[in-house]
Amino acid sequence: MAEQISLVQSILLVLTFVFWAAFCTVSNKKLMSEAVESSNFMFLMQAILTVLYLRLMTLAGVVSPATTTLVIVQENGAIARQIWIAMAYTCNVAFGLCSLHYVSIPVFGALKRLTILACWIGEYSFFRNNGTILCIPALLTMVTGTLIAGWQDIHFNAMGYLFGVASSAGQGVAFILSKLLDNDNAAVAKASGTALAKHTGGKKKSIEQVLSVVYTNACVSIVLMFLVLTLTGWSNLYTEQLLTAQGITHLLLNSVAITLLNLIIFLDCTLNSPLTHAVAGNLKAAVTSVVGLLFIHTELTFLGGVGLVLNLAGGACYTAVRYQTKAAKKDEGDTTTTRLESVVIETAVRTASTRLPSSPSEDRGNPGDGKTVFL
Repeated sequence: MAEQISLVQSILLVLTFVFWAAFCTVSNKKLMSEAVESSNFMFLMQAILTVLYLRLMTLAGVVSPATTTLVIVQENGAIARQIWIAMAYTCNVAFGLCSLHYVSIPVFGALKRLTILACWIGEYSFFRNNGTILCIPALLTMVTGTLIAGWQDIHFNAMGYLFGVASSAGQGVAFILSKLLDNDNAAVAKASGTALAKHTGGKKKSIEQVLSVVYTNACVSIVLMFLVLTLTGWSNLYTEQLLTAQGITHLLLNSVAITLLNLIIFLDCTLNSPLTHAVAGNLKAAVTSVVGLLFIHTELTFLGGVGLVLNLAGGACYTAVRYQTKAAKKDEGDTTTTRLESVVIETAVRTASTRLPSSPSEDRGNPGDGKTVFL
């Protein structure tokens, strides 16, 4: 299994996402209201600057060169999993923007709660455990709360709903694939010995792996947004405010915040789980409502209050179920592997056994003599 973190670390990571995502939402809205008129253009600039920042980090030696190496096709001829993650996540954003053209923000928020369903299906299929089944009542409570809170705003638009569902599916697929990628590396390390485990294990390696996903995602987003803007036109993208020192500074800082947000998102999916992150997204909306109620004095209807209470109650129940599952797993000892891990471990053991010399004194071979040694 991938590296396990404690419950306290898990909660801290979720809270970091909730508050940082809220900060990025405010930053995006301010940038859109003052300097940028096209969300596609803003998305493009954020992706370009993300690539630039990560390249600079590589040149400065902060992260390894492999982090910013774009791998499209693997040695076996298959498309690299990072590419699939990037395509799914970019489709999530693109379909989300399309959905917002047809439905209101509350309706879109309700549609995005389907991400929880997509993540649950993925976890049940690939990472099945007792917690996956036990958390169903908590998830249903949260989704019901979201629907009740937005009931007065619900209106049907076929295209808006179609794009909204596609956005949720893309997001769920991206999160599940990122978790599978981490499990693949962890399983290979587990099967191949200490040397490889040191190379692929640890929190630093997890962060660099996630940064690699963020880098690939930004590269794919650049290509897609160029195509979208070419089709829709390059006019009316920004205001003169963007070209001022204040506007440029805001854009640069906003892009740093977005890069960190993407890192936190995929790190949460990797170290926690895709389903936990989807629940965190639901709680973020509830926390935003509470903040608006307390500090901005927004109006809260009866249905909105009921939905908010159900949302928070469902989140609390989900946390309790996950805690109980983690505690039981710790008491029993983590000796189980997923079906996917079993296949990866078996393959890694076969490969390692064909490469390892039968004894320390065995001839390690010369270049070109056909002998390969695992180092």
